[in-house]
Amino acid sequence: SGSDDYFPQIEPTGTKLYFTSQRQSRLSANTTTDGNYGEDVYYVQRAGNTWAPPTLLPEPINSRNNDGAATFSGDGQVMVYGQCSTEESIGSCDLYISTLDGDQWSAPVNLGNVVNSKDWDAQANLSADGTKILFSSDRPGGYGGEDIYMVEKNQFGDWGVAQNLGPIINTPYNDKSPYLAPDGRTLYFSSSGHPGFGGFDLFKSTFENMKWTNPVNLGRPLNSEGDDNYFTISASGEHAYFASTRAGGSGMTDLYQIEIPEALRPQPTVVITGVVTNAKTGQKISAWVLVEDIVTGDMIATNKSNSNT
Repeated sequence: SGSDDYFPQIEPTGTKLYFTSQRQSRLSANTTTDGNYGEDVYYVQRAGNTWAPPTLLPEPINSRNNDGAATFSGDGQVMVYGQCSTEESIGSCDLYISTLDGDQWSAPVNLGNVVNSKDWDAQANLSADGTKILFSSDRPGGYGGEDIYMVEKNQFGDWGVAQNLGPIINTPYNDKSPYLAPDGRTLYFSSSGHPGFGGFDLFKSTFENMKWTNPVNLGRPLNSEGDDNYFTISASGEHAYFASTRAGGSGMTDLYQIEIPEALRPQPTVVITGVVTNAKTGQKISAWVLVEDIVTGDMIATNKSNSNT
């Protein structure tokens, strides 16, 4: 649109793309001088090679406050996103969580002061297995203005204390919009501190031998003289989506798609799909799906089926 459109999040199958927009909607706050309205979350569905018109997510996900940067577990049943200036706010913007039951999202719940701080916490990325949240924060004690942090879920289902990703990733400037690929070890993020072409460039790092490797600039034509942020990639690792302020767009910040060179891709991941039904009635049901390694007995993933689909 002519307003800011950013923070794309692609489903693993590559057929549905969520994004944040400041275009006018029925829930938008009053317009500002730059033509933007309040932040809302939208999605677009792919039909063949064509994207359908954007659909506004309903209340209570969207409100008259700023709601944005939605991220989803691999099974699509859990959403983490940012809300600002609410009654439950701990800081200026906090991270909230919501779950999908059929076609209804639950009322969002603040992740609390173990995760959120008294400052700005936003731009979350929920790992495909739902056990990690990476996000940006300008809380005290970091290396720069905005740093990237991570929280992990323990065996009891509780979120742990936020951990700074350290000086290999974070710089004395701003480092933000983290995205952990479905392989669980390849991190993409934007930075104004690592050497680049513009204000913010996109970088890649992998978790090897219990530490992050030195970030690699994704290079041209993905990075430009403008700000390039908010990277996301499908499970196949072939096509990526990001937001940029480069010249030639429709608005101030626009969404772009690009084919990623093989050297910059994460490890490809397998997408398992199916339908869970009641064996007697054939009715679709909500159920936990446990994926095991049949050789070692290790639990690979725990996901939930949707009762409607």
